[in-house]
Amino acid sequence: MSAPGEEHLAATGEAGGLWRMRGRAPNITFGVGFTAQGFDKASGYRRTDAGADPAVSWAFDGIEARPGDVFGDVGPGLGGAAGDELDRADVALGTPADAFVLASSTGHSQKIALVPEEMDHGYAATPPGIHPKVRSDVVIFQRPGGGAVFAVGSIAWSTAMSHQGGDNDTARLTGNVLDRFRDADEPFRDSPPVRSKE
Repeated sequence: MSAPGEEHLAATGEAGGLWRMRGRAPNITFGVGFTAQGFDKASGYRRTDAGADPAVSWAFDGIEARPGDVFGDVGPGLGGAAGDELDRADVALGTPADAFVLASSTGHSQKIALVPEEMDHGYAATPPGIHPKVRSDVVIFQRPGGGAVFAVGSIAWSTAMSHQGGDNDTARLTGNVLDRFRDADEPFRDSPPVRSKE
């Protein structure tokens, strides 16, 4: 039961509450949307085969993790890059079909729970073990006009970037993407210009 003013706005009568329930899930804009939360130990990410596609493989420059390998499973705070609140990609909720899922979190415990809007409301019992929707996805995709989106789907990502003074795969992946977005007009096609070493 929602609080007064949540299901419908008093001033207009429009549906209130979550943007997702109004057909505007964050997946549409950011590629990922809120799926689970919990304050157990954070986990790392498993690099996907999609992350090896030449259009986006530059994001992993300087990172030893190959497709199938785990990275980001260390750091201050909760001890990894995927924790606290998790967001996942879902085409059914609006994640663009051309989005690349570079990595997905792995190794979460049953203390990480689905948020209410992700609960199945049928009569079937919840499957045992970790629900497959309990994960964080790292996504990247290009938009018309040359823009692009990079989303990591986890609050713990930012603290993991500071591990070992910023010398880690989580920070390196973030830096690679930000540098590419800054230096290339078309990040998924262009090679960024070589800058002077002065």
